[in-house]
Amino acid sequence: MLSPIQAFYERKYTEGTEIPRSSKQYTIECIPATGCLHILDVGCGSGLNSKALAARGHSVCGVDFSAAAIEQYRS
Repeated sequence: MLSPIQAFYERKYTEGTEIPRSSKQYTIECIPATGCLHILDVGCGSGLNSKALAARGHSVCGVDFSAAAIEQYRS
């Protein structure tokens, strides 16, 4: 049985899409545009941040408790 918060995120990633927020855009801008950092993206969701950071040459590992989000992340 899922906790209420897990159930919320399962619904979010199964039924909807992620909306780019200014906080996400700001976070990405704070990471150097070049180089090779090792980044752990906790609460990665469908991986929008991870993909943007990997495109800059960084090594990114994402984790999330939503199986639906991780399924999207891996695709």
